[in-house]
Amino acid sequence: MKTKNILYAFLTCAFILGTLTINAQTKVYVHKKNGTADVYNIADLDSINFTPPAEINYSNLVINEVNGVSGQKWVEIYNKGEVDIPLDGITIQYSNSNGSSFSTQWTFDASDIITAKGYYSNSSALASLSANNGNVVVTINMPSPSNQVIDTYTKQIDINDGYSVIKNVAHARIPDGTGDWYYLAGNSAGSKNATNGTGTFGYVQFGNEISAADGYTPGVDYSQLVINEVDGNGKFVEIYNKGTQPVPLIGVKLIKNESAIWWTGGASASIAAGGFYTIAQSGGAAGATEYTGNGGISSQQNLKFELQEPENNTSIDTFLRTNGSLLGYTVTPNYSKDSAAGGGGIYSFSRCPDGTGDFKLAVPSCNASNNSSEGDIITNP
Repeated sequence: MKTKNILYAFLTCAFILGTLTINAQTKVYVHKKNGTADVYNIADLDSINFTPPAEINYSNLVINEVNGVSGQKWVEIYNKGEVDIPLDGITIQYSNSNGSSFSTQWTFDASDIITAKGYYSNSSALASLSANNGNVVVTINMPSPSNQVIDTYTKQIDINDGYSVIKNVAHARIPDGTGDWYYLAGNSAGSKNATNGTGTFGYVQFGNEISAADGYTPGVDYSQLVINEVDGNGKFVEIYNKGTQPVPLIGVKLIKNESAIWWTGGASASIAAGGFYTIAQSGGAAGATEYTGNGGISSQQNLKFELQEPENNTSIDTFLRTNGSLLGYTVTPNYSKDSAAGGGGIYSFSRCPDGTGDFKLAVPSCNASNNSSEGDIITNP
């Protein structure tokens, strides 16, 4: 009976490991997916260990350095954990547009292993990568069938005037594995399969390239900033600092309708503790801090604004008015006309009270404390 139970358990395992065949009732063949087969003697079943291998933890793998300089073109992976990790089946994927369409550039095989606290790169992995490309997205992905993204490197359209003089250097995490992305100081060859060190040539801000020469310093606390008022009539967006410390706004962005950069903070932009910073379109309401906002604000459309940090485009705060249809589509009521003229009243969308309240209808108050609420924002289908 014992032998029968063991054989039954073995048959069950075999269906997990591969196709099973029995030869003359003396041997068991386990055919695996890679085309090989393991052979076992039935008489030896009691001594065979069928414990499945431990699940591999890929979470300690990160993209640590990217080099698109001519003659280089490689991606370095770093293992920030304490255990060696097999790379078999892991892929490097690449998109040179907006990250919506990827192509597999490299697939690691069974001989590829990355040691604990170690580095691994391959010179053939990204032949199409270019330091001059504005839009670059690189991912490392778990083996099939999961293909789940483990880590992502993203560089979007470069708009910094000085980028042309520092583009031909490697981009690297400093410190290794956990740090933000920097230009690696004066080094077009990068630090392939070695520590990235501490020397930097400027902070890499994806979507809006900013260097230390611009006056940007990583690590600023932006958590106390909010979008405080959006006025489709005065054509302005007001930012409020509800904290107790001034906050530099260099590189901070307002993104309109999830796609367009409506405004980016310049080197001199800063907001005082408890203060307001208002950006208007050209010809917008009097009293704004600056008139550099791109066009398109309307009080009668589905509208979204997102305030983003310079570091990796992390969201700080969001304003959204929508009836569920596409952003930019016309909706009612029309808050650019007086109620008597068939509109919904001439109001802005304001946090009531400043900084902490929900968005309500209010009489516009450009660059000043918001007026009292006049009611809820209504959006009809």
